[in-house]
Amino acid sequence: MAGHWGGRYIWQLADSDDLLVAWMPVSERDPGAAEAELIAEFTALHGARPFANRNKGVAA
Repeated sequence: MAGHWGGRYIWQLADSDDLLVAWMPVSERDPGAAEAELIAEFTALHGARPFANRNKGVAA
Protein backbone atom coordinates (compact mmCIF):
# COMPACT_ATOMS: atom_id res chain seq x y z
CA MET A 1 0.00 0.00 0.00
CA ALA A 2 1.48 3.33 -1.03
CA GLY A 3 0.96 6.23 1.31
CA HIS A 4 -0.88 6.19 4.59
CA TRP A 5 -3.85 8.55 4.81
CA GLY A 6 -3.86 8.60 8.63
CA GLY A 7 -0.70 10.68 8.60
CA ARG A 8 -2.52 13.70 7.23
CA TYR A 9 -4.41 14.00 10.53
CA ILE A 10 -1.22 13.88 12.59
CA TRP A 11 0.52 16.68 10.70
CA GLN A 12 -2.42 19.00 11.39
CA LEU A 13 -1.74 18.91 15.14
CA ALA A 14 -0.23 22.12 16.51
CA ASP A 15 2.69 20.21 18.07
CA SER A 16 3.31 17.78 15.19
CA ASP A 17 6.97 18.86 14.98
CA ASP A 18 7.47 17.54 18.53
CA LEU A 19 5.91 14.11 18.01
CA LEU A 20 7.88 10.90 18.06
CA VAL A 21 6.99 8.78 15.03
CA ALA A 22 7.92 5.10 14.99
CA TRP A 23 7.23 2.08 12.85
CA MET A 24 7.61 -1.66 13.04
CA PRO A 25 8.81 -3.75 10.08
CA VAL A 26 6.54 -6.76 9.49
CA SER A 27 8.21 -8.48 6.54
CA GLU A 28 7.33 -12.00 7.71
CA ARG A 29 3.60 -11.51 8.28
CA ASP A 30 0.60 -9.81 6.77
CA PRO A 31 0.89 -6.05 7.40
CA GLY A 32 -2.90 -5.62 7.64
CA ALA A 33 -3.12 -8.26 10.35
CA ALA A 34 -0.19 -6.71 12.24
CA GLU A 35 -1.85 -3.27 12.07
CA ALA A 36 -5.19 -4.65 13.28
CA GLU A 37 -3.52 -6.39 16.23
CA LEU A 38 -1.57 -3.28 17.26
CA ILE A 39 -4.67 -1.09 17.05
CA ALA A 40 -6.64 -3.63 19.11
CA GLU A 41 -3.89 -3.70 21.76
CA PHE A 42 -3.78 0.11 21.91
CA THR A 43 -7.58 0.31 22.15
CA ALA A 44 -7.67 -2.25 24.97
CA LEU A 45 -5.04 -0.29 26.89
CA HIS A 46 -6.30 3.26 26.28
CA GLY A 47 -10.02 2.82 25.59
CA ALA A 48 -9.88 4.39 22.11
CA ARG A 49 -8.06 3.95 18.82
CA PRO A 50 -4.88 5.97 18.22
CA PHE A 51 -5.62 9.52 17.05
CA ALA A 52 -4.99 9.05 13.31
CA ASN A 53 -6.44 5.55 13.03
CA ARG A 54 -9.91 6.12 11.61
CA ASN A 55 -10.54 2.37 11.31
CA LYS A 56 -9.66 -0.84 13.15
CA GLY A 57 -7.18 -2.06 10.55
CA VAL A 58 -7.69 -4.80 8.02
CA ALA A 59 -6.92 -8.33 9.15
CA ALA A 60 -6.35 -10.88 6.39
